[in-house]
Amino acid sequence: MALASRAIEFLLRQQEPYPAIVFDRSWDVVLANDGAVSLIHFLLGKQPDECNVVRQIFRNDVLCPFIVKLGRGYKQIVATG
Repeated sequence: MALASRAIEFLLRQQEPYPAIVFDRSWDVVLANDGAVSLIHFLLGKQPDECNVVRQIFRNDVLCPFIVKLGRGYKQIVATG
């Protein structure tokens, strides 16, 4: 497992300065590179309290206001999930 973790960390570093995140099967953020941390801090002014990527995208107080074409009907999808 240590070798896999090192490989993932290497991939994240290689993506710099572009944002990259690693999440688990529940869509919770496990790791993020400096580019991702900087982008989120730039948009929100802080790190989000929510660690779930899907909830971060659809919550109005997190990333939803910054997504231009999120589409209609997403609130129904989130409500049923």
